[in-house]
Amino acid sequence: AKKNGILSMNGFASDQSPKKDKARHWNAFMGIKVPVHTGAEALAKQLDIKFCEDCKEGGANAWISYFHDDAIMVTNGDNPNIIGKENIFHAVDKLFSLEELIFTWEPTFCELSEDQTMGVTMGNYIRKYKISDSFIEEKGKYTTVWKYKNGEWLISMDIGN
Repeated sequence: AKKNGILSMNGFASDQSPKKDKARHWNAFMGIKVPVHTGAEALAKQLDIKFCEDCKEGGANAWISYFHDDAIMVTNGDNPNIIGKENIFHAVDKLFSLEELIFTWEPTFCELSEDQTMGVTMGNYIRKYKISDSFIEEKGKYTTVWKYKNGEWLISMDIGN
């Protein structure tokens, strides 16, 4: 994004990795070996896979059922982020209404905070659909931030390119 004519990028990064002395499994992330809790990693990936499977059947209604009320979907370019469950529903309802839509994703990395109240899944997605007589295929990467609140894991932020 450009701000005052200067190309800039804002973000927040935090090391939420498990303590090295408690690690039972190491995984590559951005070319660096990092410790992970294997059981928690497997559960987070299963949740993300279930999210994808549910959306194949239930479309926008299934999608939104995985989001916190105040969730954020980060958009590309200068578009404003989409904030709140209702606004997110309206945005993805258009997507799930595309003709012959096939939308799948698969997590390739995940990590949970040590207290296991926040998690991140990252992976690749493929979206195929028909517009007029042409088939469109889009491939990209995503990052989803999950929060454990009131006994359930829900998405607090979703980012895709």
